[in-house]
Amino acid sequence: MIGIGTVLLWGLWLGSLVGVVSLIVAMMRDRRSAKRQKMIACPASRPIGIRIPPPMQSDTNYGLHEQLHNRILMLLNHDQLIANQLIRNVQVANPDQSKQWVLEQVIADLERDRR
Repeated sequence: MIGIGTVLLWGLWLGSLVGVVSLIVAMMRDRRSAKRQKMIACPASRPIGIRIPPPMQSDTNYGLHEQLHNRILMLLNHDQLIANQLIRNVQVANPDQSKQWVLEQVIADLERDRR
């Protein structure tokens, strides 16, 4: 026969076990929530990338620009972020040059640096 003291001890043990489990579950929930909020607050460090906009009526070199841009991506193992940064840097350094010249300059720089 089980005494009242044994029953009370088992009850306390189970109660503390339930308390510990609920505490762990609450901590995991808070951790996931904080991670989710952090993801919302900080956008991905590597965005998907910016594609060349669709051709406009005045842009007759769109096909050539797309080919040059694809060549840059191929040289950079399809890293859109670095490609866009390189193009932007050359554009800032040479604001009076055409889009085609900028893309060709980026390609020339990449090929030169590979040697």
